[in-house]
Amino acid sequence: MKKKQVLTMTMVVMTAVISGKYWILPVKAEERPTITWYAVGNLCDSEERISEAGTKLLNDAGIDVDFEVKWLGWDNYDQTISNMIVSGEEFDIFNRDIATINNYAINGGIYEITEEDLTNKLSSVVDAMGNDIIDACRYNGALYATPVAHEFAQWRGVYYNTKIAEDCGIDMSMVKSIDDLDAVFAKVKEMAPDIYPVDTVNSENILMVMADLDDINRSSDLCMGMDISGDVSGIFNPYENEKVVAALKKIREWNEEGYVFTDTTADASALFWNEGQIFCRIARMKPGTVEQYSVGNCKFDKVLFDENAVRTFCDFPGGWGNAISATSDNPEAAMQVLNFAYGNKEFIDLLTFGEKDVDYTSDENGVITVGQSGYGAQVYGSACWQMGNHYINSVTDVQVAAGLSDIGNVLKDFNNNATSTEHTGFYFNPSEYSAEVSAIASTCLEYKVTVLSGEADVDEILAEFNEALAANGLQTLLDAANNQYQEFLETKEK
Repeated sequence: MKKKQVLTMTMVVMTAVISGKYWILPVKAEERPTITWYAVGNLCDSEERISEAGTKLLNDAGIDVDFEVKWLGWDNYDQTISNMIVSGEEFDIFNRDIATINNYAINGGIYEITEEDLTNKLSSVVDAMGNDIIDACRYNGALYATPVAHEFAQWRGVYYNTKIAEDCGIDMSMVKSIDDLDAVFAKVKEMAPDIYPVDTVNSENILMVMADLDDINRSSDLCMGMDISGDVSGIFNPYENEKVVAALKKIREWNEEGYVFTDTTADASALFWNEGQIFCRIARMKPGTVEQYSVGNCKFDKVLFDENAVRTFCDFPGGWGNAISATSDNPEAAMQVLNFAYGNKEFIDLLTFGEKDVDYTSDENGVITVGQSGYGAQVYGSACWQMGNHYINSVTDVQVAAGLSDIGNVLKDFNNNATSTEHTGFYFNPSEYSAEVSAIASTCLEYKVTVLSGEADVDEILAEFNEALAANGLQTLLDAANNQYQEFLETKEK
């Protein structure tokens, strides 16, 4: 739990002042807030050092707080955040997709950002993101998160370990579709039997790539989806969808051939991936995806199945956001820190890469090389898309080598030129169906990993899974979601 530092100073600032573009908080006498920021990714052993460096940057800018960054693994992040909110434990900022943040807000777990906050306390957020993107993140007119400056659309394809491809004599330029991967995986298995050809459970939205599936509210736990291609209209149960079933049968074939990494924990997947023991992931991508993973000894490249970027539930409205917990003891101070992360390049570089000459080096042009150990090596692949304004991050040597020396503007162009689907901007409000949502999420937790890993006969496991979904009220959710979607379409046409 967060602690506060008692100051010995006898003089404190009692009025708000302006220092540059950062709003300076009047602090309570003899109290100095400690602002915690929770992030998700690989575990990190240098949090204390980075927190101290962050505190110094904030203090030098006139923001009188102590700062703590805390990294949690994927396997326990959501449960930890949820438990802290429900129990009333004091903490401040956390990162999550905006759909999930809005779900927390339904139950009063998130601080609501007012228009006054945006104007007077979060001006750097507004400058970085613009009101259109911010407004797209609202839930019933209220704002509970600041959108992270990253991608709001996706390509679909495969990214892969280039060294493994070279060692196995594989030319990935010949891969044009999912079916072409069969021969690739067979070659990897033959030439490097200790390497897993593919990770299916922890790939980013693998069914989006293989079956055009767009999970409602960016949550596969709801077991409702839409078809990106428009082949199927409305909202449906993915596990009764023809394309999804075909994709799951393909994964089952790969599993039976020994191609699939089957350890279902996200942290284990990250470990094997970072150590070069998994060849590829079938995934959604953006400009810079392969570069963000190309740290340490592993280098990656990509094959795109479709070069047209699409705005999906996963990315728009808002993609990932930064929220302030309703349990924060000092949301004003938390907003100062959050605003700083959108307007100060040195601070967002610290959160993304770590400390200069400790975690990374920088050349005369400011190009960063992430070290093979330290903060950047541990968390850069996750930090570079979830913590504030990444448009102003320094570029890495890997990005420069890939022609992405202007990655911030490249991402902006990518976002602006992406294709919208008919359902882009739709958000299902589940607030009246909490019992069904909970029951479906529990059912999904019981079956989904087995289904996605190909560990069971597809027809048999889906018959059992779909029967359980029906018994737990999925049709009620589907009917409600489709009714809300029709209202969305009618409003959109006006």
